[in-house]
Amino acid sequence: MASHRADLLALPCDFRMVRVGRDKAPIAGKNWFDHDDFSPDDAAELNGNGPPAWGLKCGPASGGALVLDLDAEGWDESFQRVTGHPITDLPPTISWTSGKRNRSGHVFAVPDEWWPHLKNRQPFTRPWREGDPLGKNGKPEPITLWELRWDRHQSVIIGAHPETGAYRWLPGCSPQEIPDPAPAPDWLLEALLVQEHPDAAPVEPTADDAGRALAMLAYIDPVAHSTYDAWLRVGMALHHTDPGLLCTWVEWCRPMPAFNEAECLAKWESFGKGHKGRPATIRTLHYLAKQGGYREPKRSSPPPPPHPGGDPPEQEEQQEEQPASKGPQTFDERWSALEQYAAELARSEWPTIKALAALASCASDLEVTRLTQRNLEQLLEAAQRGLRATSAPILPGSTFEVNPTPWAVNGLFRHGLNLLVGQSGAGKSRLMASLMAAWLRGDPTWLQRELQGPPAADRHALIIGTDQGREDWHQTLTPVGLCTLLPDGKTVQLHDRLTLYPMESGALLDADTMRMIRRWVDEHPGGMVAVDSLATCLPPGVDEDKSAAAGPVHALQDAISGGWGVLTHHTRKGAGKEGNLGVGAGRGSGAIDAAVSRVIGLGLIHKMESGQLLPQESDPRRELLSTKRGGPPIHLIVSSDHTGAWDCHGSADELKRQQRQEHVLENLTEQQREILAALEDNEGKTMTARDVVEALGHDWGDGTGKKPASIRRTMRTLAGKGLLVCKKVGVTLTFCLPDDAEG
Repeated sequence: MASHRADLLALPCDFRMVRVGRDKAPIAGKNWFDHDDFSPDDAAELNGNGPPAWGLKCGPASGGALVLDLDAEGWDESFQRVTGHPITDLPPTISWTSGKRNRSGHVFAVPDEWWPHLKNRQPFTRPWREGDPLGKNGKPEPITLWELRWDRHQSVIIGAHPETGAYRWLPGCSPQEIPDPAPAPDWLLEALLVQEHPDAAPVEPTADDAGRALAMLAYIDPVAHSTYDAWLRVGMALHHTDPGLLCTWVEWCRPMPAFNEAECLAKWESFGKGHKGRPATIRTLHYLAKQGGYREPKRSSPPPPPHPGGDPPEQEEQQEEQPASKGPQTFDERWSALEQYAAELARSEWPTIKALAALASCASDLEVTRLTQRNLEQLLEAAQRGLRATSAPILPGSTFEVNPTPWAVNGLFRHGLNLLVGQSGAGKSRLMASLMAAWLRGDPTWLQRELQGPPAADRHALIIGTDQGREDWHQTLTPVGLCTLLPDGKTVQLHDRLTLYPMESGALLDADTMRMIRRWVDEHPGGMVAVDSLATCLPPGVDEDKSAAAGPVHALQDAISGGWGVLTHHTRKGAGKEGNLGVGAGRGSGAIDAAVSRVIGLGLIHKMESGQLLPQESDPRRELLSTKRGGPPIHLIVSSDHTGAWDCHGSADELKRQQRQEHVLENLTEQQREILAALEDNEGKTMTARDVVEALGHDWGDGTGKKPASIRRTMRTLAGKGLLVCKKVGVTLTFCLPDDAEG
């Protein structure tokens, strides 16, 4: 055990160790991961009571330690084939071997933004061959050439090996020579990524009936049909016609006095599962629509385009009496007429459900069949995008303009869509409000970072704030000056360049809101759009855990083109415990992160206590991490005061170095403390090991005694922890405190 102590004390202090037997299996049995959690210093203090060997806990438990295990002949070719790199491209890091030929282990540090995206383990194998050992069940099994080990796995690095006697460090790769593991290259981590399976394709609706159903629904008054039976039969009829009409049903139900979106979603899921009552079909819709004045269209020409700002004049009956156009139209002519009508609808003020109903009716009149509801939505979306000059393709050799600076807040928030992720109560809305207020005022900086944008007087902001009601928005916006409580004590006046859609507005990231945002940005170039939050703004039927949740985010990115935006999102349950703030910290599908320009994480300060990373809820400071496109990651420590203003206290690296130093100091042995005290008492002068031994009242002798040797080893350990600086003067090693070395 004595030889293990020096190795353990040299390991990084955030490593966590597992007791291992001579068979390489954890001594604690099946529950080893939860039972064993020794720091290197704790393990070293076991002295003669220690195990035969020590394993390194992989993954977040050891601060993001990833182990690469090279295990069998042929791993080199497999490694280069999988990663696209030879093993020599890896940076030098802490490495060990059992002594077997071409067998070794290597540990790398994984950035926390990768943690949620990695599998726990990934072996790379070759087929079993004659002469290979059989598997545990006595049958041939694939041979593991090499593997990557991550969370809930361990790798033996110190102590006994059942065949070769003991593990040893590779030359030049001991923790005494390389104090911390090298960062894992991205190309190595990609081999451990979890692959998301794309969602199953949605059910294709019946083409003609889906369009007819939309047209009929426009004639069925939801308030007049708000009884349970009527509500249920309309929903069943729409589901029978096309299971993709959920959003249509929810929007139709919204004006009902007892509207409950959650009940709509739950009931829709039950439709078609063993119903034995009266069947509800498109005939049900036709019967109800006729009572509201609906008639099956007979025209062969498209309906008149809607007038911007309202419904068209009452000309329906006259239109029906007009003679049909001369000669049959070709399909291209009919399709062109449909596209032209979609463009007119895109310029109108009609809500999407009404516009789609009119477009479906037009398609039926033009005898353009086999169009699904999604096809009609795509036609309308294309027409809306076509209203912008930027929708045209960029031809070879042509030019186009870009924003002179890619940043709204230099290094933190990009022009484009930014995802602001944080746990509940972290202060996302307050941070967003502070940024918006500073930007609208034309402040030169925010969080000590340069602000960019149009002239201050031309800056406008829009909040889609479905996460909070009017009262809560008053509390959020008033401290930063974005709204003011008037003297009557109940009237609140909003900033004259800010538009707010609170919870009561019911705004969602649906087609209508996207069209509104697109028009708002076109009217206010360079404006700021804030959406708070993703979970409360997703349209009905869109699950944030599915990759389809990225659809509304992509649409929002497109809608704010020409401006910039912030979309708030809640972190998943385990992100705070893992200390993960960046990419992958948000709830739901990873496709959400991929749909934005920049991911900004806001979280509580975490500190290592008793081997666990714990949130410091009483600490008013927050970590702010900005990652992804456009620039390097920026990790800051920030805080806010009662006025709503936020301030920056420096980089998170500085805080983590301070925390690590505090953790090391808290776990010093008595002898380590005595040595540091002796150097502090020496008033900044360097000391040799002999000087320290004598300062502590011990006899140096010839320097080979037990006490001098122990103090000499301890001083090297302290140097490895960064608490002493070691310099060689001639053939003698001298030591001093880091502050004294800088002086």
